[in-house]
Amino acid sequence: GVTSRTGIDQAQVRREVARGNGLTTKFIRPITLQQMIENEKEINLLHIPETYHSPLNILVYAGVLKMVGADDFENYKMEVNDKLYKLDRIIAITCATFFLIAIGLNYLLISRIFDAKIASIVALIMVFSDYMWKITQTGLPQMLMLTLFSAACYLAWRAVEAQEAERKPLVPALLSGFFFGLLALSHWMTLWIFI
Repeated sequence: GVTSRTGIDQAQVRREVARGNGLTTKFIRPITLQQMIENEKEINLLHIPETYHSPLNILVYAGVLKMVGADDFENYKMEVNDKLYKLDRIIAITCATFFLIAIGLNYLLISRIFDAKIASIVALIMVFSDYMWKITQTGLPQMLMLTLFSAACYLAWRAVEAQEAERKPLVPALLSGFFFGLLALSHWMTLWIFI
């Protein structure tokens, strides 16, 4: 199952989004209640607005959960013999897919900067990194963030190559900026890149 408390919290928000309840949570934070009281908002404890987590990770995984039918609670009830929640497996598989995409993007980037031999070694190190595979089981946004960062770096490098070849670097530079923007929506900490 999902191994991180924060990942579990994000997973329940994803399920709420997949069920059509919007960015709401079942986890009641006192600061959220205080903000609602200060702004004279109606408080419904079954639909507390989610303001703590960054939205992109939640929305991407909610889309995956919606595709597999997780919006219907009856489809994914835990049975007596179940050891893992089935939707946790889907989230872990999605994280692993993002990780594999990131490995491919890093291979492309490193092979352009250095050569294919170094890129192959880096890709193999990433594939056999136990720590990275453990992160894929947390349900946290790290693998999505790694994929977005890798795509942004690859496109930034393509813009540099285009400029050196005296071609217009505008399209890869804009696409790189777009991926960096998505990265900022996946976790607030990534704003340091722009600062």
